[in-house]
Amino acid sequence: MATIMTVSRDNLDLPAADPITIHLYKNTKSFGILFGRNNWMDVEGIGATAKGRHIHIDLEAIGGRPWREQIWLLAHEYAHNMQYAVAGDKGGRIIWFAEGFAEWTAAKVLDSLQWQDYSVALHGVQRELSRHKELLPALSSLRDSRGWDLHLRKPKGEIRTYRLAFAAVDRIITEKGLSSALLFLKSGDFGESFGESQENFEVDFEKSLPATPSSNATSFSFAKPDWKVGDEWTYAEKRFGKRATVVKRVIRKDSFDGVPAFVVKVNDEEHFFSEKTLALVAIQKNGTPILVQSKSRFIDWPLKRLKEWRIAYTRENFEAKIMSAVDYLMFVSGIESIQVPAGTFDAIKIEGYGYETGRLAVEYWYSPEVKWLVKSRSHRLQGLVEEELMEFKIG
Repeated sequence: MATIMTVSRDNLDLPAADPITIHLYKNTKSFGILFGRNNWMDVEGIGATAKGRHIHIDLEAIGGRPWREQIWLLAHEYAHNMQYAVAGDKGGRIIWFAEGFAEWTAAKVLDSLQWQDYSVALHGVQRELSRHKELLPALSSLRDSRGWDLHLRKPKGEIRTYRLAFAAVDRIITEKGLSSALLFLKSGDFGESFGESQENFEVDFEKSLPATPSSNATSFSFAKPDWKVGDEWTYAEKRFGKRATVVKRVIRKDSFDGVPAFVVKVNDEEHFFSEKTLALVAIQKNGTPILVQSKSRFIDWPLKRLKEWRIAYTRENFEAKIMSAVDYLMFVSGIESIQVPAGTFDAIKIEGYGYETGRLAVEYWYSPEVKWLVKSRSHRLQGLVEEELMEFKIG
């Protein structure tokens, strides 16, 4: 918490909320009862909340979450403390601004700590808003807590509220400056702070939202690539802020649990990819399986513009002793020119969104010239995992 407060003050030039009092609750039941809720189930999954100069933390709810998610949550709540320090109880008078400012602060704190670039966080939000544009409410319907809670409870509620508000506050601060945003927190006068009415800003913001991909664009179709033994790809990997070079080489054809597969050597591991779909089947180390996935259509060939498919599978990690489930809606958004260390490629962009949440989970840039991905991003709770192609050798 001290790190979040220091970064907010020294790196981001935000007002200090000091002192604050942190209240720790050992489980969700005590969190709900001691925080004054009649039904403790109402607070399940919240993790933390802020009021005035106080932050209340449910240790049971946040204990199993990755550090990145915990820091985001605490930075978000601390932003509400800052709002109170600047404006007292008037600091949250427009809910979408209060919550959007808290999301903006959390993203900036993670950027300062070099856990996730702010530009990547904003990119993810913009892709989600584009993908689900038809679901987005008008900002005017998110001005008070009643409207906010109504939209938050709807399907993909986080996209309709927190993510939309984040994008709105980013636009305000980008165009008007942080000082104007802080002035608004203090005065509550939108026109005086930003030089335009709330109504005009909301109309202009809604017009600025990313467009939904058009079905009228040029069509294309790309079949599954023909891998051969000896094909090799070298990637620059950034995993949770750490950098490495990863070489992936097709060393033989084999099978795993009856599934014909290409075996790809990755460092000291062997990755089995289905010959039929090129989906990962298993990972083996020293002849022993360390990860097994149920069947999935990772990429549904052939790739066509605006094509959609759902992938739902389980992944069992024997080393970590974790069984996890993946449920994504995959989407081909179009062709993008992308530059990576290996050069510039016209790549087919594939995006994967949480089936229930609508949150952006994965991004892939596939190049027929390379016969595989030239870039990939996995937006995990632990942080970003990104690979960019450095060089390749294909038959």
